[in-house]
Amino acid sequence: MKYKKNIGGEMEVSLNDFGKVSKNNVWPDFNSRPHIKCDTGRSALSLALAEWKKSSNGHVWIPEYVCPSMIFTISALGIPFKFYQDLPGAANFFAPPKPEANDLVIFIHYFGKVNNNVLQWVSTQINRDWFLLEDCVQSAYSLGVGSYGDYAIFSLRKWWNAPDGSMLVSSKVLDEPKLAPSADYITTKRLMAKIFRFANHDENLHLDWVRHSENKLEYREPRQCSWVSQQLLAGIELIPNLEQRIKNWLLLQNKFATKKLRGINPLYFQLIKGEIPLVYPVLIDHDMRDNLHQWLADHHIYCSIHWKLDTGVSIEAQKLSSKILSIPIDQRYNTEDMKRVFESIVNFTRQTNYE
Repeated sequence: MKYKKNIGGEMEVSLNDFGKVSKNNVWPDFNSRPHIKCDTGRSALSLALAEWKKSSNGHVWIPEYVCPSMIFTISALGIPFKFYQDLPGAANFFAPPKPEANDLVIFIHYFGKVNNNVLQWVSTQINRDWFLLEDCVQSAYSLGVGSYGDYAIFSLRKWWNAPDGSMLVSSKVLDEPKLAPSADYITTKRLMAKIFRFANHDENLHLDWVRHSENKLEYREPRQCSWVSQQLLAGIELIPNLEQRIKNWLLLQNKFATKKLRGINPLYFQLIKGEIPLVYPVLIDHDMRDNLHQWLADHHIYCSIHWKLDTGVSIEAQKLSSKILSIPIDQRYNTEDMKRVFESIVNFTRQTNYE
């Protein structure tokens, strides 16, 4: 059976999304710490690194399990970096970094889950003489994140239908940077892709515009958040949308707990109170992950892979990268949509003899 409704993929925009004024502010205040709004997570990271470099010539420590765009951004700035072992999931592999004075340690709150392994280690570093940066891109709304480090970054475009919108937060007053004007040639193309998708126009053209705008992000300086995104973000009702994410996550968790599927397991087994999930990540035997990924896409269910890692990291990190699949559970979807996702996965296991 073919479904017309898409699940996952680029968040759509309609003209009705403009001109609204919400009672909530979707920009997390991180306890009202000093902050700078910008366009993308890459820009927020670049601004954080620039602030850190004002008082340091050390190394940056990054977890092995990291979005390749972070490595690209750090390398493009000519900053030396080292890996340490930190992987998401219930069976977490964590080997603390060994920073020297003025080094910068970056850690990630994965998939909406608070990274307690790193936080527990940080709590033992009583007299630390190095800096700490929290990557909150995947956990922007989870309770407490962004308040532990010297710096924190996050990206709204991962959560809402805005083409851009990110923030750098600091524990100290920030010098106001001279951000370049928003890149309208990028945000406009992405906006039109979102509008095309909402109107069920040419899917290939929509995907081409998304890819083109995403590729352009790798080669530019930090910029202001676009006017278009500010208008869209101003109309979002925060609380009911976050509640829907939690509801969808818990529904899938119950489905996977009730019916065991051979070779497919949740990455996490519980959602702690205060945690707001970005997606529902599952681990799939690596010889079937890509097949399931394509099967779901053929049934109009579009899952992400966080992330495809390059060589140079541990065997454990590479294995996790080859198994992980992120199921969409965002506010666009309801109980019936989540049931359809799970039933599609069950049908895949039956037709491929994995059940």
